[in-house]
Amino acid sequence: MFIDIKECPLCKSTKVNKVIYNQKNIYSFLIGKILKKKESFVLEKMYNVECGNCHIIYKKKWLSPKIAKILYNYYVPIHPACINRTQKIFSKKKFNDLISELKLNIKKQNNENIDKNKREISKIIYAIDTKNKVFKINKKIFLNYLSSNNIKMLIKLKKNLIKFINKPKDYSQFAGYGNSKIWKYLNKKIKIKKKQNYAEIGCPSWGMFEQARNHGLNLHFIKHKNHNFFNCKFNLNKSVKIQKLSSKKTYDFLGIYNYIDHIEDLKKIFLDIKKLSRYIGIITEPYESNQKIDCQHLTAFQSKTFIYLEKFLKLKLQKKPFKLAVPGKSDYYFYIFKNDI
Repeated sequence: MFIDIKECPLCKSTKVNKVIYNQKNIYSFLIGKILKKKESFVLEKMYNVECGNCHIIYKKKWLSPKIAKILYNYYVPIHPACINRTQKIFSKKKFNDLISELKLNIKKQNNENIDKNKREISKIIYAIDTKNKVFKINKKIFLNYLSSNNIKMLIKLKKNLIKFINKPKDYSQFAGYGNSKIWKYLNKKIKIKKKQNYAEIGCPSWGMFEQARNHGLNLHFIKHKNHNFFNCKFNLNKSVKIQKLSSKKTYDFLGIYNYIDHIEDLKKIFLDIKKLSRYIGIITEPYESNQKIDCQHLTAFQSKTFIYLEKFLKLKLQKKPFKLAVPGKSDYYFYIFKNDI
């Protein structure tokens, strides 16, 4: 069912400061379904603690390999962002279809699918890129009716929103992290040149392969076996070479996107990555110890964890990380470490 995490995944300390609980989401629901337990049982059992040494937040009980295999092979085999980025989910047609599906599921009283429809509708709403004042007013009203399952009013109001579904906001699940603004920041910090080696590890749909390809870099995806993650390599362009983490190849830049919070042995993977790249970039949401965590994440980084990481790995943390305003969520940050290899 669960395995006990007896020491910090990063610094291996056993000292803890406080307990942090989880918030409900699709994963807490699915884990409960797999275990045939109430969702409240999962939320309570998979509680988090703050490490008293490096200040990373981690779960004291984590998914066993058997449960993780069922979750990531059967229920969620592909990172939802991969689907949102590649299958034209952000569209007027999909929005209409989701409203129709929600109406049917409300009629059937299918609570599981009702919640799923509402999450998908909300993602589209939050990702709409417009500064129109009337839209903002209608958005608030629409989301209130969505919360209360008032399908009659949702159908009536959808025409006020659907005309704005044209372009997704930057850094939403439908756009990913790659764009000219973040690439300009990266290039300013590390001076990327044509034919240099650019690598990523994590979910390829979120990263900057497209920008790196447009600037003539050699592209590499680092394959790392982890039973707590997704099989997202399907979305890789043929120009991207797949490499193992154990490869002796040296990269000019290696980006870690939407991945570190799934790793059980963070200390080992960071020490392995340090041997590979001149610069290491991490995009993540810095949590505070009073925030609730998602059940699918083993760890959550605080801002002061990056200060520890800088000293532990003997790297130089670049000042003023790049701020990404992720729609519907807290701000994410792009941290870059310089490595003398």
